[in-house]
Amino acid sequence: MIGISVELHTVAATVAIMFMAAVIFSHTSFGFGLVSVPLLTIVFGPKEAVVVTLIVSTILMVPLLYGVRHQIQVSRAMPLLLGSLAGLPLGLLILHRVEASIIGLFTGSVVIVASLALFFWPPIQLQRPHLAIALLAGLASGFLKTSTSMSGPPLVLYNLSVGGGISLFRATLLAVFLPSSIITLASLIILELITVDILVIATISLPALALGAIAGSALRKRTPNRSFRSIALAILIASATSALISISA
Repeated sequence: MIGISVELHTVAATVAIMFMAAVIFSHTSFGFGLVSVPLLTIVFGPKEAVVVTLIVSTILMVPLLYGVRHQIQVSRAMPLLLGSLAGLPLGLLILHRVEASIIGLFTGSVVIVASLALFFWPPIQLQRPHLAIALLAGLASGFLKTSTSMSGPPLVLYNLSVGGGISLFRATLLAVFLPSSIITLASLIILELITVDILVIATISLPALALGAIAGSALRKRTPNRSFRSIALAILIASATSALISISA
């Protein structure tokens, strides 16, 4: 059984972390777990950090997905979603039986290597969405979602490779993230990994979540399309680096 001691310093730190994560997620549609999980792990245990992040990020996705519903391309999102659903069970097994810090360390390393490759090597541009690659990216995302709540990197790297602009990028990620998150939460309830104190912490975080979403949306409107790829990758590298530092500390 996992649990959290709901104290003033725990609540204050959680609220601040959730605000920062919401700003980034609202701006880019990824990075919530990469920001929140490493920092929340310092506040309470790694498994609690994963579960709290999954609850709060799912709530945040609902209005964001509604806002981009008309930009969703089912043919592009569906292979990623199917792959993600296939990866969820293995990640749940890992969350139960393996130290989350080990998975987080591996995840951060992979993200940094992949992101640096896209920065400094000739960009990998697919002429069109590729079914097999999409399924593999989705599979990796689903596995990382339930084991670490860091499901974004595989989908980010794939979608940056196929292009399509900011609107399609955000819509595709949200169309995959929200359904898989809902199924993940249902699984966590069945496994009794969502406790009363975790629900209390998640509920207290909601005002900060809303403020962060508003701030991130305002920043997004000022981001030129040509700069989005560099910003997305910079955030990916920075958040993955913070994950490695906090996990290794």
